[in-house]
Amino acid sequence: MINEYINELVAYGLNHGLVDPEDEVYVTNRLLELFQLTEHEGTAKEVRSERELSQILNDMLEYACRQGMLEEETITEKDLFDTKIMGILTPYPSVVRRQFWDKYNISPKAATDFYYQFSQATNYIRKDRIVKDEKWTVNTEFGAMDITINLSKPEKDPRDIAKAGKAKKSGYPSCLLCKENEGYAGHISHPARQNHRIIPITLCGERYNLQYSPYVYYNEHCIVFNDRHIPMKINKAVFSKLLDFVKQFPHYTVGSNADLPIVGGSILSHDHFQGGEYEFAMAKAPYETEISLKKFPDVHAGTVKWPMSVIRLQGHNTESLVGAADCILSCWREYTDEKAFIFSETQGVSHNTITPIARKRENLFELDLVLRNNITTEEFPLGVYHPHPEYHHIKKENIGLIEVMGLAVLPARLQKEMTELERRILQNEDLRESDLTKIHADWAEKWLPNYEITEGDILFDGESILDLEVDERARLGLFLAMQYPAEIPGITNAEFIRAAMNAGKEDDEKISVLDFITKLDEKMELLGMREEMAERYLNEGFSGGEKKRNEILQLLMLEPKFALLDEIDSGLDIDALKVVSKGVNAMRGEGFGAMIITHYQRLLNYITPDVVHVMMEGKVVLSGGPELAARLEQEGYAKIAEELGYEYHEEA
Repeated sequence: MINEYINELVAYGLNHGLVDPEDEVYVTNRLLELFQLTEHEGTAKEVRSERELSQILNDMLEYACRQGMLEEETITEKDLFDTKIMGILTPYPSVVRRQFWDKYNISPKAATDFYYQFSQATNYIRKDRIVKDEKWTVNTEFGAMDITINLSKPEKDPRDIAKAGKAKKSGYPSCLLCKENEGYAGHISHPARQNHRIIPITLCGERYNLQYSPYVYYNEHCIVFNDRHIPMKINKAVFSKLLDFVKQFPHYTVGSNADLPIVGGSILSHDHFQGGEYEFAMAKAPYETEISLKKFPDVHAGTVKWPMSVIRLQGHNTESLVGAADCILSCWREYTDEKAFIFSETQGVSHNTITPIARKRENLFELDLVLRNNITTEEFPLGVYHPHPEYHHIKKENIGLIEVMGLAVLPARLQKEMTELERRILQNEDLRESDLTKIHADWAEKWLPNYEITEGDILFDGESILDLEVDERARLGLFLAMQYPAEIPGITNAEFIRAAMNAGKEDDEKISVLDFITKLDEKMELLGMREEMAERYLNEGFSGGEKKRNEILQLLMLEPKFALLDEIDSGLDIDALKVVSKGVNAMRGEGFGAMIITHYQRLLNYITPDVVHVMMEGKVVLSGGPELAARLEQEGYAKIAEELGYEYHEEA
């Protein structure tokens, strides 16, 4: 079987531009050497269908484990080995850099598109892990904030932790950002990077390097790091470098963590920036107060409506922007306001700094300067302007650049903790008896009295689903279309849908590539969706209408038994509404049911309901047929509420 896996992998390399056809034999022989084989059967050309890369590598890892090629069957050991495998397929740095700059001559976006796809193809960005990340959006007074529980970084196995503790410490590479990581084999305490390639760039005459984060918190999450291992420092030069970067890559946002502990990033020892092709909530926030800068009349300045203190500078002249930013930094470094408990320094230790973010907005350059202060007290030893202890059960880590811009990155532990919290609450169990939930007990007990489960159950085909996990409910045939579908960069629509269709199935039950493509084309045509939608990242940059069509596409492909459709008409124009309705109607028939939640009759003009329920104060107060919906449209909720003796309050 290992010969088949090798042929599959080489075919994958050829198909994704990692292996030149002239190098096919050479790469095959390198893989034979790795697996300690002296003979080979078949060729890559004989491979008829392409499996997911993660499946091929998993099979190779299982073979390596059976042959005793791994010291321990742990995640760390497997990651070291499968990265070694992919390193054989990954072209030399010089080749990748030539390709990047050839693309750059076409456009900066063409270059980054190539490099991002390349970083995924080599498995440096592990798409199969990133898809596990949980992402959602919360509407706030400051706009729609992004939240993610990042699950792509696997937990350490206790065996790996023990081994790392005994291992000889190495100072090479100096840190995880150093250029010496490129091609590094790694060890038990340092990730392998044979499949890693960096792109040298120049910022204001100084050498930096571009790479992507292997964990991709947002679309095309990139890191720009200094060629030298030198500490981070916020100064005038940093403002110039950030603006120089967006001159070279105008489709990217880029920013820097602050340069002080507590308010800085996780790696203050190495000068670096972070960016990507993603519009954060901060970028959408408007000016709140205009500011006049007499020394810089060509700079438009003001404070931003944001939960942090942010000064925004806009202008065509980057030198003026840099000058204005440096002036603000100098003033803030020395600023003290005892009444506001802001001290520039205490006992000779400086506390004020700035987190800067640069972007290009059409023809204007833009700098957001976030004022930071890292002062501590006995009451708040982790920082007065850091999440206070009552929130540490949720997040205790630094509020860095990414959080500042409006994306909260929550620790992976929360997934298990919140699942167990939900179970214990529903089962009325003591939250303090479990190590997973006791840290959340004080918080939960504040709001639990407002919610009491008194009676009832949820039955699906006669089976209670209250205690089932989300994936278990999905496997039973339940489907949920959300009002605000999550964006998942790095995973295409087609990949996501096929993975969902094959989840939990044996190999012989999984849909073939040909059958999948045929069905996908059929359903996309029904919904009037362009072919390119299949290859776009899941919901990334989608309009409201595209997101809704995409969810109906998932419905048609998965063919669940029952669908919960939460406000699928929200924000749709009449044409999109007709298309979405057409998709839902196509599912109607024996063996399928749906609950559609809506506030408007217009959707029901195209989807005729069998039963209509009216809810008030959390209860079903009236039921009927399609005529009830028509009555609601004519008379409104207020009249029905009055008839039934309920107080009706119109939504603000």
